[in-house]
Amino acid sequence: MKKWGSIHTIEKLCAAMARTFILVGDENKYTARLTNTYPVVLEVLPQARTYVPIAIKGLFADTVINYRHTNGGRYTRTQNNNLLLYVWFAQMPEPALLDIQLNRITRVVETSLFYNLANKAIRAGAGGITVLQKEGHIVEQTCYGRMP
Repeated sequence: MKKWGSIHTIEKLCAAMARTFILVGDENKYTARLTNTYPVVLEVLPQARTYVPIAIKGLFADTVINYRHTNGGRYTRTQNNNLLLYVWFAQMPEPALLDIQLNRITRVVETSLFYNLANKAIRAGAGGITVLQKEGHIVEQTCYGRMP
């Protein structure tokens, strides 16, 4: 999941078109399971500003939902002039099901979930660099100094 994302639609389009998509991040951004520490961000058509939150509440009653605003109180807009809707889940649903359910809501353009898109991930940390394949298996590890 892209945390606090706002340009995920274009990034996901590029990922879908690529033969190989590699995620890169530091060890602090890695979790074994998707958590509710950050919201899932949806890009929503402005015309569906009131409809989409109601649809989400119908699927996931225990959520906190709000639109991102600028300091001036106006809606934050994406590159495509759409709105950003932030959804916090009390208990995070299974990512595969969540991705399907959110993308089925009419007028949701895209979500910040990058579920099942990457071929591999490169994670850097104090212990070195770790390359993870799609199923989460470590395939390569480069160590700088002693491993923890």
